[in-house]
Amino acid sequence: LAEFLIHTGLRISEAIALTWADLDLGVEPTVHVRRRYFRGQLGQPKSRNSIRKVPLSPSTTEKLRALRDAREGQPPDLVFPSTDGGYLDPHNLRSRVIRPAARAAGIGRVSPHMFRHTCASLLFEHGRNIKQVQEWLGHHDASITLRVYIHLVDRGVGDAAFFDQITGPQSPH
Repeated sequence: LAEFLIHTGLRISEAIALTWADLDLGVEPTVHVRRRYFRGQLGQPKSRNSIRKVPLSPSTTEKLRALRDAREGQPPDLVFPSTDGGYLDPHNLRSRVIRPAARAAGIGRVSPHMFRHTCASLLFEHGRNIKQVQEWLGHHDASITLRVYIHLVDRGVGDAAFFDQITGPQSPH
């Protein structure tokens, strides 16, 4: 689940609500975000922009296929069910799984939202622009993404050397 959250940037409430019907593990693997499980209720995503398709990496796709195949014919249809087959409780997930794992790893406090933040960091680091990250994360508009993740965007205006590469070397006259 942690790896899935890092690779997709989904909110924990969105990941908890996923069913196998929300995943396309075919030629162009994607996860379709259509609902969330929030405060004990299944409902609409946070905003209309939260309804989206997010691409899946090849390794995530393979792990999801293996997970699906291992559960073939077993209820429930949830991708990430609790031990009793129902919806995961985010509070229990934080207190019983994430925090103990963080302590064991010797790192500070970790929350499910940090996985989303890691996804955004990696998207920026690998050349995605603010609009792409906004759509990937399902923010209402790019200004929200910019406000939350401005510290990840390169500061300053950068250098101008690329102009020479684009226009070719110019000889001084």
